[in-house]
Amino acid sequence: MDTDWQDDEKLRKLTFPRLFITDFTLEDNLAPIENRDEFTYGAPQADIGLLERLPFDLMNNILSPFDLVTLTAFRQVNRRAKELVDGLFQFNAIISYAPNALRGLIAVGLGKSFTCAPLYKALCSSFKCSFCDEFGGYIYLITCERVCFLCFTKRIVLQPMEPDQARGLFRLPRSLVDTLPYMTAVGGRYGKNAELINAGTGLIDARLVMDLAISHWGSLEAVYAILSETDRRIPRYFLRTKVPPSPGRVRQFLLWESTEVKGRSPNRFAAVVKAPWYDSESGRVYRGFHCSACLDSPNPNYCRIQFTPETFEKHLKVFGEVRYGRHEPPDGVEEPTGEIE
Repeated sequence: MDTDWQDDEKLRKLTFPRLFITDFTLEDNLAPIENRDEFTYGAPQADIGLLERLPFDLMNNILSPFDLVTLTAFRQVNRRAKELVDGLFQFNAIISYAPNALRGLIAVGLGKSFTCAPLYKALCSSFKCSFCDEFGGYIYLITCERVCFLCFTKRIVLQPMEPDQARGLFRLPRSLVDTLPYMTAVGGRYGKNAELINAGTGLIDARLVMDLAISHWGSLEAVYAILSETDRRIPRYFLRTKVPPSPGRVRQFLLWESTEVKGRSPNRFAAVVKAPWYDSESGRVYRGFHCSACLDSPNPNYCRIQFTPETFEKHLKVFGEVRYGRHEPPDGVEEPTGEIE
């Protein structure tokens, strides 16, 4: 059963289920699904040969460890094979409620890196973003993490790097960078401004690149020295702000400089797809909703935050009840900004 948490009358008045905004994420650039009704429906007309002799439970145990590419390839053998694969509860939940996540992983070349388990975990383990407590309405495909809009568009660690960036900024050998797992972008328009990303562009998780650089050069200080030479803005930043370059701040700033300034924000949108939260216990599918009062927030991104009934109540306690379409914040509380700290 699909629900938007709109059963409550108060929620219906103060919230709206979805935004009519196209952000041009990966799912907007996937190829249309081919209509194959003659294959999809109807009783199996053939079996799967000797594999038909295996008990159902044993067959499930054999299919479960298959990567997504192998599993979907076997599913296309015939209707009986499709019936068996669809009988896997994890695959069935994914194909029913997050088909674009499955199609996306295969399209960007990560299908052989994942089984159903991590994608199923992202789909149903928790509705919370992996980086904050808000509703995560997206899945970051490179690592199969659930993320919210503000985190995947603002957090520095969720800006994928291109291999040339990693090699140039961190002075890493090509042979070393090529050992990192990466996705291959689907060509198309991405991001708020519908910017073009060429097909085949490699994108690597920024955290993996940073860890590889530290491992290669021996320490965080050595990486800082390397980047000070490749980009002279980095030491000037700490001189200008008079902030001591502690390891934590250096790591954060290096990631920011190496991905946000020299990178392209559309890369963020090329690595995510929308996904609801599937509650495996109740069998219900939940999609977060938006606060109507935040639609006119000073920060245009704040209306992107999705809520559950529980988090929406906390939201009202912090920013005040909604009166005439606006929050009436309690004394001493400023209007929400939507900035990521």
